[in-house]
Amino acid sequence: QQLYFYLNKPADLPFSFWFGRKEVRYDREALIGTSTGWGNYVFSYDGGMITLDIPQFKIDCFYMQKRQPNKTGFDNWFDNDHFYGYWFTYKDLPYQVKVDQYFLIKDKKENDDIVYTLGFRVYDKKLPTIDFDTSFVYQWGNYVSGNNKLDRRAYAIHAEAGYKFTYGIKQRIGVEYNYGSGDDDPSDQS
Repeated sequence: QQLYFYLNKPADLPFSFWFGRKEVRYDREALIGTSTGWGNYVFSYDGGMITLDIPQFKIDCFYMQKRQPNKTGFDNWFDNDHFYGYWFTYKDLPYQVKVDQYFLIKDKKENDDIVYTLGFRVYDKKLPTIDFDTSFVYQWGNYVSGNNKLDRRAYAIHAEAGYKFTYGIKQRIGVEYNYGSGDDDPSDQS
């Protein structure tokens, strides 16, 4: 499931990196995660990541391929989608608010199926009584259906806010809104 080499801040430099097979999680596993639904079927990523982490911000740059367990044989490195991009987190804001900005590319090697994802997230989960999490994601690219190369364009919005009770009980009450546009014309050719 996991076998990787990890070097964390050598000689007190603000860099770290890993390569190998590793579980990777971002943003509540909405776009990058290890689980598939509610089951216990978990996958990992083969690849590598380099990270620059300083008090003001953190940026991860990576190249990976998703790996699902193969119970009958060995994995083939060349049969999986290429997945690369960066994830930038700005940390130097009041009240521990953080801002994420990311750009992801998923490229299927065997055809012209490619997806670009640009996203923004603003959140704070550390305040004593309230928390919030908002994000906007825009996706575009091409995908192949039969002999047609089709255009892809869609966006998604996520917004949630919560209140944590601090008097005797440890409970949270919250409200959440999610919207996914889908492609407004899934049959248009590029």
